[in-house]
Amino acid sequence: MDARRAIEEELRDLAGSVMRGPGALNEPIPLDQQLRAVKRELGMRIRAYPKWITHPTNPMTMWDAKLEIIAMASVKLTLEELIEEQRRQLNLFDVPDNDSASSTGSKTTDDAEGQVG
Repeated sequence: MDARRAIEEELRDLAGSVMRGPGALNEPIPLDQQLRAVKRELGMRIRAYPKWITHPTNPMTMWDAKLEIIAMASVKLTLEELIEEQRRQLNLFDVPDNDSASSTGSKTTDDAEGQVG
């Protein structure tokens, strides 16, 4: 097996190990790290596909390139939405401390508990 095929096989095995089940990675990759990887990949595709499309021996068509770019841009959008949703959910648990709440005139959690809406 030549070096290129060996590397390709190793990378394919690595990609498969991300899936759940036996041999899976122990820790998931954080969403922000996934987003950076997708942005890099999208940039590489945008730079590489024109060369591939115009190369006489490459079968990639403009249509194929557009579909691949749209798919990767969709992954990017999905990750951005997931990250934003995660931030919104984390913000639900942000409770101001007593000093900041009293200095702004807001009721603290203890003050609000005794009131009926």
